[in-house]
Amino acid sequence: MKKFILTFICISLIEVTIGILRLSFHNSILSFLSVLISMPLVLIDRSYPFYAEDYVLGIFLTVINVLIQTAIVFLIFKAITKYRKSNSL
Repeated sequence: MKKFILTFICISLIEVTIGILRLSFHNSILSFLSVLISMPLVLIDRSYPFYAEDYVLGIFLTVINVLIQTAIVFLIFKAITKYRKSNSL
């Protein structure tokens, strides 16, 4: 659980940093990274989480998006460590 929370915090900080840099520089690479970061929710609706009607809904959708991303990253790390352990025996 501690690793999951640490991963969640790291992904949240990365997302906030890219969002702030995107507002400051309007770079196409930062826009691309911004779309990649919002990927799980963009598959549902292209306007989420950036153009949600209410700011509370936008924050809620962003938190859900980060939770989904954290779960994906956590499962990938878990699978990699399991694979390495099975190959080392």
